[in-house]
Amino acid sequence: MKLSNMVMFIGPTAIELAEINTNNAENSNNNAEIGIRLSMVSSFQVRIKSYLRVELLQVF
Repeated sequence: MKLSNMVMFIGPTAIELAEINTNNAENSNNNAEIGIRLSMVSSFQVRIKSYLRVELLQVF
């Protein structure tokens, strides 16, 4: 539900409020998934860096 729709209705009905609450819940779930993906990527980068360090040490 867009903010412009809310501004037109001074008193939103219970159904509209339920839609807003549902959308907020969905957004928070998406944020959690994004956070998990970012943490997985960062840990993967750490693994690559440590692996490259070991390989470089073995070369010299």
